[in-house]
Amino acid sequence: MHPIKSILESAGYQLVEDGGFWRCAALFRGGINKTSLSINKQTGDWIDFGSGKRGSPEDLAKILTNQETSFDYETPIDMSQRVKTTKFFSEDVFRAALPIYEFFIKQRGISEQTLKTFEAGYLQSGDMYRRITFPIRNSRGIIGMAGRWFQESPPRNKPKWKIIGPKKEFIYARQLNEKIIDSTKQIILLEGLTDFLKLWDSGIKQSIPLFGLNLSPKQLGYILAKNPNQIFLGLNNDENKDFNSGKEAARKLQTKLLKHFNSNQIIFAPPLNNANDFGCQDPDDIVEWGKKYEITRV
Repeated sequence: MHPIKSILESAGYQLVEDGGFWRCAALFRGGINKTSLSINKQTGDWIDFGSGKRGSPEDLAKILTNQETSFDYETPIDMSQRVKTTKFFSEDVFRAALPIYEFFIKQRGISEQTLKTFEAGYLQSGDMYRRITFPIRNSRGIIGMAGRWFQESPPRNKPKWKIIGPKKEFIYARQLNEKIIDSTKQIILLEGLTDFLKLWDSGIKQSIPLFGLNLSPKQLGYILAKNPNQIFLGLNNDENKDFNSGKEAARKLQTKLLKHFNSNQIIFAPPLNNANDFGCQDPDDIVEWGKKYEITRV
């Protein structure tokens, strides 16, 4: 049984059995015929009878995660048939942002250039008031925001980080590092955005921050479509806690990924020297970490 089944079902596709095939509606193009898409159970190869298109499971994973493909689906989508609609945030939110980066520069050692690359800005109103905020984009616009309180310690009733938007849909920085992932054939899974920025500053740019501890079906589909040679699990150490949530989450990620990759492709790679996360490490520590795990710098 091909693993594309779990990706389709996680994305809301209702599969019906048809001998050696699964059948469902081609929701990605707004299709409503419940048997128009046929997928081979063993190989994952598919054909969309409604459009005449056919392809490999990797092609289908790309379509499901809105990646560029050679397939041209321009049929207007009936939004009532979509699994869910995406809310987009106005670009005006960030046009009003101020270039106030002191926390990240002084407290986390992240360069101003990197912060500008990822469009960071201090917001003076709205849900991200007094937060250094980063837009989270897909190919069509801003689908979310991640904001860090502008000082080390926020007020008691305020979280350090605030995330707005559907985290399960986030594939952060894909527009900037997808070609790097393709060329290095490596993917590094991280917990948070600060980890991502620190690695980027050190020339390690093939990372995906999960904004938490879980890998969503969309993120898994993206990884399958990229087909990397190596996946590094760079989650936090949490050594100073009674329960090491980062290490436990890494084990769960490994279990999920082992359904699709060989064990030697999945590498546990937490920060060196029992550091809690990459955000609190010096650049030299990160470079040493990269050398230890033979991670390509660009």
